[in-house]
Amino acid sequence: MNFGQFIRSKAFFKHLGILFGSTLVLLFIVFKSLDLYTDQGEFVIVPELHNLNSDSLVLASDEDYLQFIIIDSVFDANAKPGQIIRQHPLSGAKAKKGRKVYFTIVSKGSEYVQMPNLVDLSIRQAIDILKQSRLNVNQLIFVDNFARNAVLAQLIRHDTISPKTQILVGTAINLIIGDGHNPSGVNAPFLIGKTADEALDLILKSSLNFAGADTIFGSTKDNLRVYKQYPTYRSKLLLGDAVGFSLRSAKDFDMDSLINNKISDTLQLDTLNSLELLNKDSEEF
Repeated sequence: MNFGQFIRSKAFFKHLGILFGSTLVLLFIVFKSLDLYTDQGEFVIVPELHNLNSDSLVLASDEDYLQFIIIDSVFDANAKPGQIIRQHPLSGAKAKKGRKVYFTIVSKGSEYVQMPNLVDLSIRQAIDILKQSRLNVNQLIFVDNFARNAVLAQLIRHDTISPKTQILVGTAINLIIGDGHNPSGVNAPFLIGKTADEALDLILKSSLNFAGADTIFGSTKDNLRVYKQYPTYRSKLLLGDAVGFSLRSAKDFDMDSLINNKISDTLQLDTLNSLELLNKDSEEF
């Protein structure tokens, strides 16, 4: 059989098929072996970087491990400057050695905002605008003036602060408020079950000041809610009086039952007061 006959024979195609199949098997084994090798030596697990200090981490960058790169910074008055707050890839991801890990940190510099103009606004409007501007209310100071609950002046400590003045984010602002020539007639708001931020907002918008807060001893720090308030709901107060509260975790206490009990007690008290007024009116009649 000459060569031309052989390459057209079944035997040739049979051997060619065996050779092709063997090659595929060999390539599969080689690639699998490479996968095993790289899994064992060329990949690392990205660690959790959240809350770590960025300076020390950047210094620890290594082409044989991971390279850490800062790509953005944001201002956060409640966090430590230089602290990592976001990362990519996320912790637990598998990355090749030398892979760049990008993260966002808390800005190391101070951030400024313009002081808004709050004069002639209501307390509620002023508080909302200050919150949007990332500024805080330090104290509501009521003075004798016909414009009840209207902002008459805005201060930092004892000094008037003009609109558009550049001030630090988080600055505490004092507001001078009119009392409408009548400082009485304020009821303590219902704070039970509220978060600290919600309770503070309610206190200020009720024309009252914040007396402070504490946490019930032994309570976990997750999902804190108002457990007690001082003075109690519907207590008769004057404009600018202070209201405080105690916080307790809703995870270790039935907060819904507490709220329902407080509301029930209030309704019963209202009913008794109404009956007393009716009896008094009947006696006078």
